[in-house]
Amino acid sequence: GSSCTACAVGTFKDTMGNATGDGLCETCRSHSTSLTASDSVDDCLCEMGFTLDAGVCVTCEVDFYKSFVGPAACLPCPANSVTLYPGATALTDCVCDLGYYGASCDPCEAGTYKDVSGNGNCVPCPTHSTSLAGSTSVSECLCNPGYYLLNGQCEQCAVAKYKTYHGNSG
Repeated sequence: GSSCTACAVGTFKDTMGNATGDGLCETCRSHSTSLTASDSVDDCLCEMGFTLDAGVCVTCEVDFYKSFVGPAACLPCPANSVTLYPGATALTDCVCDLGYYGASCDPCEAGTYKDVSGNGNCVPCPTHSTSLAGSTSVSECLCNPGYYLLNGQCEQCAVAKYKTYHGNSG
């Protein structure tokens, strides 16, 4: 007599019998796995970074993640954070969006900007310029009153000239 062997992790067998062909374990759907001795395709659960959609395990979209095996939906990143790729598998894959920094993804302070996604710091505006909170580009840094933009730098107004507003025009 022959003995029965449990289906391995990542496979299942939903029929009775041990003859060649009908006795073989089937592989779970793509991007899913199962426990040893699974007996149904429903035991095949989507891997981390994937969610079940119409019977298929699909990649979590950008700005979503899933850190556990199962059919549940992918979870959105917290406010002001993004993922840099689809299929994220951990909350730590969510990094601060442009214009945000720190553990809580706070807006960059006035006078600073951040033009890349990630957990880095905001960058100060060039000398004699400022920006609104949450700025995402150096182009949002405007020359202070009394200064105008010349060749990418804020230059002081000439003698007997003045400027009373924030901006880059002369």
